Amino acid sequence: MAVPVLNLLFLLHKGAGTATWPVIAQRTHHVVQQILIPAVARPSRNVDHKLSTLFSSTLALTPAEDLRTSDDTGHMHAGTWKNRERRELRTPPLQVPPSHNSFRERFTHNRAKIVRPGLAPSTYLEQSSTGYVGVFMKNTPSVQIGWLQQHKIVPAKEGATLYTYKRKGRLMEIRVADQNTNLRMAVVSGFYGQRLERNSKNFHLPRHTTAYTPANDVPFHHHDVAQHVETTVFSLNPTSGEIQVLWVNPDRSKITPHVVIYNERLYYAGNIHLFGEYVGGQVEEVIYKWIPMYN
Repeated sequence: MAVPVLNLLFLLHKGAGTATWPVIAQRTHHVVQQILIPAVARPSRNVDHKLSTLFSSTLALTPAEDLRTSDDTGHMHAGTWKNRERRELRTPPLQVPPSHNSFRERFTHNRAKIVRPGLAPSTYLEQSSTGYVGVFMKNTPSVQIGWLQQHKIVPAKEGATLYTYKRKGRLMEIRVADQNTNLRMAVVSGFYGQRLERNSKNFHLPRHTTAYTPANDVPFHHHDVAQHVETTVFSLNPTSGEIQVLWVNPDRSKITPHVVIYNERLYYAGNIHLFGEYVGGQVEEVIYKWIPMYN
């Protein structure tokens, strides 16, 4: 048994400088068929030790770059071949990047790097609903005082506007359910410019519009109403059903305005007290809640 094993080690050592891992494996398989199997058929106390020595010597004689760059398809990185040429010329080797062990891993690894420019993976599932917007007191959210009809409150649901939404992200549009109108809820700039601030009396208005602005975009000047509008500015709390309103100022600073009611009409104010002083009357803060049509 000792002589054939030494012959095997001699053959492997002789070709280790140029043979690839598949070639060495083929030679090993040939010797195993001719030497080891007959040896196992007539076992001796030294068989386990000889088997361990054989395969340890095989791995030791195999070039490290072959083990690192060969995969289950027999593919070898181009850098490995270049390194062999450089070794023959006695020049420093190139750094060969590690390969993956299988096509499945290479495919998964490469696919994870593919990201379309300008897009980010969404963490929201698309949701849609048709219903009404109820108006509730801010201090007592369980008390409903009416229903939203564009820019004012009506006492009965039959007089309210039927809306629909499709939510794909944190911010969404709320559209009028009548598709023939192509209208959507919007925040429209007030009399004192586009900016909303906590230290300003300026206010904005709820309106319906055919214009469209994407999420987090600056105000768009809509010629039909001669004012600046934003439409993708609503967010929905799926637990409470509360709808919040966002406004993006021209410098892209953001503010969540207060929804206030004055003389049955709704306004979006940056500062409730300054707005109350401006109108000279009693104002109340309210909130929107989404009420599904069949609720």
